[in-house]
Parts: sequence; C-alpha cells; structure tokens
Amino acid sequence: MRTPFKNGGNIYIPKELWITEDVKDNSSVIQITKRVQKLNPKIKPKIVSSNRPEYENASDAADRFHAMKDTLLLCERRGSFLETFASPGYIVEGPGTMVKTLMNCSAKCHYCYVNRTAVRQMWQKIYINTEHLEQELLNEIPIHTGLMTILSLYSLYRDKTLLKIPVGFKELSDEVRNSISKRGRNMVSEAEVYEYLNENIEDIILKLNDELNTGIFCVKKQDLKSAFNQNKKLPFSFNVSEYSDILGIEHIAGHLDFLLDLTERNPEFNMRFFTKFANVDTLLKHNGDNRVKIIMNYNPQSIIDSYEEGTASLNDRIKAHAAIQAKGGYRTVVLIEPAITFTDYEKEYVKLIRNIFKKVDPKKIDKVALGMVRYTGQLLSFLGDFYPDSGLIDNKYELKKPIYGYDRYRYDFDERVSFYQMMIAEIRKYTKCPITLGAENPEVWEALKLNPQT
Repeated sequence: MRTPFKNGGNIYIPKELWITEDVKDNSSVIQITKRVQKLNPKIKPKIVSSNRPEYENASDAADRFHAMKDTLLLCERRGSFLETFASPGYIVEGPGTMVKTLMNCSAKCHYCYVNRTAVRQMWQKIYINTEHLEQELLNEIPIHTGLMTILSLYSLYRDKTLLKIPVGFKELSDEVRNSISKRGRNMVSEAEVYEYLNENIEDIILKLNDELNTGIFCVKKQDLKSAFNQNKKLPFSFNVSEYSDILGIEHIAGHLDFLLDLTERNPEFNMRFFTKFANVDTLLKHNGDNRVKIIMNYNPQSIIDSYEEGTASLNDRIKAHAAIQAKGGYRTVVLIEPAITFTDYEKEYVKLIRNIFKKVDPKKIDKVALGMVRYTGQLLSFLGDFYPDSGLIDNKYELKKPIYGYDRYRYDFDERVSFYQMMIAEIRKYTKCPITLGAENPEVWEALKLNPQT
C-alpha cells in the first residue's frame, strides 16, 4: 500500500504489524504502533512468540517474500548491531562497517541482492533494543583501528595491495569484535584493542592466509605499532542502509532520527546511507555537520517504473537531493546503479545525467559512482518466481557467466567499459569530482584508468 508523501515520493504503509511478546510493552513499540495505525487504521497488531514467525497463508517462498514486504515485525536483535561487510564477488571495494537496526526493505527492487538475503531472513524487522547502540559504536572506534591494522599487516606480509577484504575477514572481524565489545554493555579502550592484537596477531594473520605458515611466523612489534598508529588517523565511518533503505520506513521506525542524534553528539562518527526515497523531512530537521553522507541512487524513470517498485520517482529523488544540498551540512553522492540495458539505453542514461544536474549542484557533490547490473546464480534462479511479470531477465542471454565461481553474471566486459566511458565523458561536462565504480571487476577499473583509492 502506497500513498504520496508530503515531501515527495511514496510512503510505505504496511498491511500487518507483528510484535514479539517480549517487547509488546516497550515505549518505542507503542509509538511505532500508533504511527502504523494512523497510516492504516484497520491494522490490529499481532503478538507473536518468536522473531521468526510463520506466514500462515504462504504456500511457497514467493508467497512468503511478498507477505514479508507487507508485514512489519517489531522485535529485539539478539546479536551485535555491527558487522563487517563481506564484499562478495570479484570486485574492488573498500572495507565497510554495517549497522543493522533494520532488516529487509519495504521497496521491491527486482534486481537487488537483498532479495537473496530475504530467502534466509524472510521478515521485515524493526529492531527495538537500540539503547546500547551508541556505546557499541563508540567501542567500534578503537576496534575499527584494530581491524584496519590487521588488513595493513596482512597486506604487508603478503606483499600485496588489497583491492577488497580477503576471504574470511568478515568472519574474523566479527569474531574480534565480539571478543572485545559486549554489544555496547562495556567500554572498550584503544589500549585494550592494542593489547588484544599484541597477544593474538600471528594467529589472526594465519587464519586469513595459511600460505604464511611456512615455519615460525612472527609479526614484528614495530610493524604492529606503526600500523596501529597509522590506522588511528583513519576516520570511523558506518553504513546504516546495507540491508534496508532506512528512508523507506523512517516515517514509522524513526531510526534515522535516532542515528542522526547519535552522530551529532559524537564527533568521531561518520554516517552514510544509500537511498531511492525522497522522504527527507528528518534530514532537513538536523544538521549533519558534514559527517553524514547521503548516496542518492538514480535510474531512468522507465527503469524505476519497471523494476524499482515502491520507490520515489526520478523527479522526486532529484528534488530531494537538491533540498538536502540547499539545507547544507550534508555530503552527497550521485549513484547511477545498476544500469540496465534496453533499446537505446545509452541515450536514456546520458539524458539522466543531464536531468540530475539541472537541479543538483555538481559543485556540491563528493563524487559520482557508476555500476551495471549483476546477479548471483541463485538470484537469477528465483527472480522469475518472485517477479514473474518483471521481464528483467528476459534478455539474460546477454549476461556472461562469471570467470570466477564467486563472481556474478554480468554484461560483456566491452559493453560495460563502453558504457562507463560514455557516462564519464558526459559527467565531465559538469564536474571534475571523483568518479568511482560500484562492485566492479579490477580489470574494468584498470581499463578506465580509475583510481580505486578515490
């Protein structure tokens, strides 16, 4: 159910509201319930005993998927709110810390990899127990220094520049984090993290790469100290929208408002999020202090209509982006991703750039990021079930099978390079800002002579 939003775009209205027994009397739950019932007076909250309840009328995965999109589940998160992103696939991508106050998205973007995640986690959750999140984030500052130190030493002893985090680093990071920080119920110091590394660094490095285990492997103490001191200088940044578009249900959850408050009172915090929504009222009430980055995701209107159900129109996204720039205090990025081929698609994407920069000031953006559609084999296998009338994969014969088993089905290499070259040439008519690629292979970066460190 969607209705127009006063500041542009669509507003999500759930059809069902489920609440776990253990949080039914929580003050946040009461407030969220009032907001939902104001949007949909017919809703009667359902109390459930588990945070993994069954959809009684769903007969298969597709039914459960669409029921999930219509249902909000209010519950507690049992584990840490933080995790290191795995950066799956054969790509160039920097390390990232994810904050998970929400799980799954109100939008229905047919191509999105979160659709694959939803097969395992088929509930659209708003986590209620965020009272320790601020301390958990404060703990993450020295932990982040430690994790970056591990990567620096791994790169040093492998004598190899890392284009993404190595296999196993996500799991190792979460293990380190959970060993030191008790989900924000303790206070973690820089000295504590350094001592942990001092005692465990050889075992940690060997977990990432057995090839180094050719005898007695030892990390030099001066290397550890130097790497730790260098990584202390790195800003601490976290992403709050990897598994859900936080603006999509901000009018119900209020989590962005909460996170902006945390960021404003903690000058070490740098927050970012991706969005396809235009509901920016919460942002306009805050001052981001230039430590909040909004990555506005764009596509031609024909792609939005066909494959990005429930999101804001192109014009509303542009207006929202311009409004954020006019407010000031925020950093913004133009993200054109995922580009999808169709008849004369090149002309439409050039037109898209021109339309964006009619209202969005190119001098006030941090960068432009570009990417083309890619799919795992698993995602391709059930797209037809979830979206049988989509047409998105009707031309999947155009996709090339991944060279590496852990990569994605993509358009032909030459097709992608040609598209990016055309887009870069058009962007350069407006701005000299950095241009980067989203989840692309190293060879494409090299062909375009783009710098992954940008």
